[in-house]
Amino acid sequence: MSYLTEDEILKIQNNVRLLSMKEVDDVSRYFFDSKINEYNNFLQIAEKFHDLNVSKTFSP
Repeated sequence: MSYLTEDEILKIQNNVRLLSMKEVDDVSRYFFDSKINEYNNFLQIAEKFHDLNVSKTFSP
């Protein structure tokens, strides 16, 4: 897994806006690419769980 360095975060800070979940009515309208493949895959799986109304998963 890769992470952004502090310098990379500073370079993109003007292009990023954090939203409260209260401000977001339909997350499907937003496209998000974190540039981290593992996280993008997680978001795709999480969206499927959301569509199925699954709020928690458990792995032994």
